[in-house]
Amino acid sequence: MMKRAIQFGAKELRLLTGISAETLRHYVDCDVLTPLRVDENNYRKYSSQNVIDVLHARIYRGLGLPIQSIIQKSGAGPDGQDAVLVRHEAILEREVIELQMKLARLRQELEFLGTARRRLGRILVRTADEAPSVYRLTLLDAVSGMAVDAEAMRRVDEWMRYSSHLHVALRVPEAALLDHGVEELPVSLGISVRAETARALGLSAEPPAELFPNKAHVGTLLAMADPLSLRRRDILPLLDTVRARGLRLEGGLIGRLCYISDSEEGRLYYFSVNLCVASA
Repeated sequence: MMKRAIQFGAKELRLLTGISAETLRHYVDCDVLTPLRVDENNYRKYSSQNVIDVLHARIYRGLGLPIQSIIQKSGAGPDGQDAVLVRHEAILEREVIELQMKLARLRQELEFLGTARRRLGRILVRTADEAPSVYRLTLLDAVSGMAVDAEAMRRVDEWMRYSSHLHVALRVPEAALLDHGVEELPVSLGISVRAETARALGLSAEPPAELFPNKAHVGTLLAMADPLSLRRRDILPLLDTVRARGLRLEGGLIGRLCYISDSEEGRLYYFSVNLCVASA
């Protein structure tokens, strides 16, 4: 006598596998699961293989495989199943790298915030080796106003997919810094990313993005209500230090917004201000 295949109702299948009624319906609708049969009362009956399929689906969902990949895997032979898992392995490896980079960036920010208050107004002189090269996209040009064209907007959209690696960037051209008749400095606004980070993420760094190579700089941390209204008097200590050290400006001012806080005086923007310099 042929042994009759074990059959399960929907409730029994859910009890065996721990899935909800909604998930079971979803698996059936998405073809992850094909019921053994539908009886005369329109109740679905499931097989032992269905139990195995659900358990595997839960395991692979736990590994992050999307439903579509689970469908491809269940309908493929050994080679096809291997290919699905290998593709997902590559995705997870990329995600691990991305998470490691985010963690490193977060630790940088925590380290910076830990010393920011002590750095406020303190002048530091750094060598070129201590300053990273960055790529920068200009969003608001101090002279011409809006500088974002269609190509720049596409690039902004691309970069913003990795927003955790970006900085709000400020820039003042060297000519304005050297013009003693200018009190209110023309500050351009943009976003920047470290050059090595852009390469690691595969970000497009072609124009309109600009490369700012690492340079020696004299810098400090400022707190202002509006960093776009930077005045010459705000950076006089930096300019005095440049002259006192026998240095010369080379590349203008490059700033980076560090963080924002609401104080009794209102909102304050803390940002680093760096004057690029070279030996005189």
